[in-house]
Amino acid sequence: VPLVFSRRTTLLAGLSIPAGVQAQSSWPDRPIRVFVPTPPGAAPDIIAREIAEQFTRLLGQPFPVENRPGADGLLGAEALLAARPGEALLISPAGALTLVPMLRNPPLPVDPLDALTPMAALASDVLGLFAAPELTGTMPEVIARMRRAGAGGFNWYASPGPPALVMRAFLREADLQDLVHISYRGVPPALIDLSSGRLHLLFVPQAGALPLLRDGRVRLLAVAGNDRNAAVPDVPTSKEMGFPSLFLEGLIALFGWRGMPTQSMELLAREADTALASLDDRLMARGQIARRERLADLASLLRSDRARFAALLREFPLRD
Repeated sequence: VPLVFSRRTTLLAGLSIPAGVQAQSSWPDRPIRVFVPTPPGAAPDIIAREIAEQFTRLLGQPFPVENRPGADGLLGAEALLAARPGEALLISPAGALTLVPMLRNPPLPVDPLDALTPMAALASDVLGLFAAPELTGTMPEVIARMRRAGAGGFNWYASPGPPALVMRAFLREADLQDLVHISYRGVPPALIDLSSGRLHLLFVPQAGALPLLRDGRVRLLAVAGNDRNAAVPDVPTSKEMGFPSLFLEGLIALFGWRGMPTQSMELLAREADTALASLDDRLMARGQIARRERLADLASLLRSDRARFAALLREFPLRD
């Protein structure tokens, strides 16, 4: 079991930032490591490498990406806390810092939202409610069919963390609490079972499922955002279908170290805008969207997300 937020890291989180780092005006003046708490090839890793490439071009220093998967994303935050101030950044799914700490028992000795500096929202994975190909009809029609089948007739899976929590709220709203939850070791095997009809409903980021959707091997009943997604413009939102609780934005954001100088924060927030402007087409093709929340706006969004997840956890304690 990884030693997440160890005593060493907690002490580092409480150290004051050296005056030389705070006053530094030429930053970055050396390579800056970019930690990502997912394996290579996952959506946050892809975005991190694209952003790092743009930062290297814009700021004149290498931004090498280092993957730190494990502990539901907390190893990435721990790596940033253990790094020297000014020498590393974190690009992470927001859920690793908003929801995951609330699931730890005993509680973490330090709250990642307090220990790190939110700088820039980068992108959202647009999540979708996918169905097996034989489940024809609209989202309300599929739900009505499942209700008629009764207990044990159908099953579901959602990505761990925020998607699983939001999915449980949706199942209650749709009066589908009797659907059987199936566990998988990640999305790829769940997609295989969905396409073969062994799995019936799947709530995951849509980027990984788009190839199967375009081949007609799975169906997309609704997207779980505020707006329709440009990659699948004919697919309605869950709110349009009458199920507003199925709402989740898979936010991926950039974080800095505690005590980060304002000048450095503003520099990276500004350059994130420039970097994303060159990535819009790539993001859209993957079913993702660029995000524009910066600094205080991002911090406020993260706190709002945590409050929502805390309320949902009181109603739907996560379980395997």
